[in-house]
Amino acid sequence: MKNHQIDVRVTRSKRKTIRMTVNSDGSVSVEAPHTLTKEQIMDMIEGKKAWMMSKIKQRLSAGNCYNEPKGVKGEAFSYLGRESQLTLLKCDKGNTSVAVKNGQLMVKHHTHETGEILGVIENWYRQQTKQEVEFWLKYYQSQFETKPNRIVIKAQRRRWGSCSSKNNLNFNWRLSMMPAWIISYIVLHELCHFEEMNHSPIFWQAVERRMPEYNKAKVWLKENGHRFLPE
Repeated sequence: MKNHQIDVRVTRSKRKTIRMTVNSDGSVSVEAPHTLTKEQIMDMIEGKKAWMMSKIKQRLSAGNCYNEPKGVKGEAFSYLGRESQLTLLKCDKGNTSVAVKNGQLMVKHHTHETGEILGVIENWYRQQTKQEVEFWLKYYQSQFETKPNRIVIKAQRRRWGSCSSKNNLNFNWRLSMMPAWIISYIVLHELCHFEEMNHSPIFWQAVERRMPEYNKAKVWLKENGHRFLPE
């Protein structure tokens, strides 16, 4: 459907709240609960028109969108906020390794087949993200009475982290692509859900007590986060 020159695609789901996502092609996907009427959905879309236009402009800006990795020599990969160029080296089978050195992401593997290289790089990112998450969990844990029940590093297409009612924490494996101070904020954000499961003023007060300048991280994620997430 068209809404003031914006390509808006509405689907129904079991969600309790409406969710709007601006895609890399400039279209807008809207997931709406079955409980909302068509008129209510249209009113909400109209109320978010300015936000959608801003996000569409941002998405379509050159060099500001997610680029699907190809696993080829010289390709840029981000690690803790700094870009490194992919360097491929051969080694014996079973001696695979990945390291960042002097602006290079050095991958040693027995084959340079792109699918395998991308798999090696993803596994490396998962390990780095796990280490970063564990570091920041330990750093903040003394400030919380509740401890995580389970910590999982997983693929999430739209979230950097999540917290369940059972105190299980999930984190996106791509976290280690971003600066450490952003990872710190995301870990703290999820820990604060131990005290308040929603995003009420009480929740944000809990975040602010521990990170007074947390809003800088929110702004950074709003402006840059989509560069690291596939659609």
